[in-house]
Amino acid sequence: MASNGIVDVRPKFEKIYLELKAQILADPAFDYTVDARQWVDKMLDYTVPGGKLNRGLSVIDSYRLLKAGEEISEDEVFLGCVLGWCIEWLQAYFLILDDIMDGSHTRRGQPCWFRLPKVGLIAVNDGILLRNHICRILKMHFRTKPYYVDLLDLFNEVEFQTASGQLLDLITTHEGATDLSKYKMPTLELISKTSSALGWWCKPLNGPTRANFNDYMPIMGRQILLVLQKLRLYIGILEFRMFFWNMSVLVIKSSFLPSRLRRTNLCSLC
Repeated sequence: MASNGIVDVRPKFEKIYLELKAQILADPAFDYTVDARQWVDKMLDYTVPGGKLNRGLSVIDSYRLLKAGEEISEDEVFLGCVLGWCIEWLQAYFLILDDIMDGSHTRRGQPCWFRLPKVGLIAVNDGILLRNHICRILKMHFRTKPYYVDLLDLFNEVEFQTASGQLLDLITTHEGATDLSKYKMPTLELISKTSSALGWWCKPLNGPTRANFNDYMPIMGRQILLVLQKLRLYIGILEFRMFFWNMSVLVIKSSFLPSRLRRTNLCSLC
């Protein structure tokens, strides 16, 4: 029980990951060999649940807030956890590809997945698998729901926005070339709204809003998302300022030099 009287959902959330992984490995749509099943099993454990899980857990928190104190059924909690794990799956997919593009060495305190022996660029296909797992999970648990198409559309839209923002982040200054004139506030706003991990702040709320709160969407949903967009930009600027003053700490803590150098140019806005 949490201090605010709300039951801590993390243990249940973590348990549901194991259920979803078992369902993926037993998916009748593909006949895994023993080696393939062991590979996917290891890849999932290494890439999906290793973070703080804030994005996935925020789905349940957002759901409770939108219910305004009403009792949440066990089925609703379960589906909220499933949707939260879909967000964590999508995050893992992006991180695998981002680490490859940036030439990163570590992620979440351990070597990047593609840096492991025998993995290498097989990680590209692993990322594609993670993205497709989301569709399988949504189909297993939400296909009969009236908002199923909305959920598919939401994940497709987030992927498109994030990939487009990543492109902007990558090409604004090519590696080996520095042109600070390209780094203006509109550029920072676009990168913060799309490619930045901060852009994920909106998705945990957007998921339950689209999923089961259509009545809120005309007024409250749009107002909340507008506030989150402004907050996302604000924290994006803070991130660049933190990097500017703590460059050596963040380089060691998170990623490899090329992407950090790109963000160093963004610090010129600070």
